Amino acid sequence: MTTYYFDTSGLIKRYVTETGSGWVWRLFSPEFDHFFLTSRLTMPEIYSALARRLREGSVSAAAYSSNLQVFQRDSTTTYRYIELTMDVVNLSRDLLAQHALRASDAVQLASALGANRLLVTGGLAPLVFVAADERLLAVARAEGMAGENPNDYAV
Repeated sequence: MTTYYFDTSGLIKRYVTETGSGWVWRLFSPEFDHFFLTSRLTMPEIYSALARRLREGSVSAAAYSSNLQVFQRDSTTTYRYIELTMDVVNLSRDLLAQHALRASDAVQLASALGANRLLVTGGLAPLVFVAADERLLAVARAEGMAGENPNDYAV
């Protein structure tokens, strides 16, 4: 079993077909026994990404509604959320002081780093940070985490 932490740029590929979506869909296949983490911040970010695609006309109203419904179901059955605690806020502050990150990326990365620390301290394998953002992945790797970019997988 592998634990994956998805930031929004990686997770949106589960709901909108684009480069890397096939790789993301495969990770969620029931044949694998993976564990999926993300920040609570991901929920409004996914809502925003889906609504933007609806406004831009790249998805139909029916597809928007369906994707929203599937995401809401997955939110209760598939993902474990890292809450925005003061520990996450403080770590994101430290990351922002050290790296050129957006605030939301710092929250995502701080959430992943905190979860990773708990896994490793508990004797479990470290998580894999998934983002479709090379700049964010570079910082995650600099902070000692393994990272994957779904955009590296054409399927």
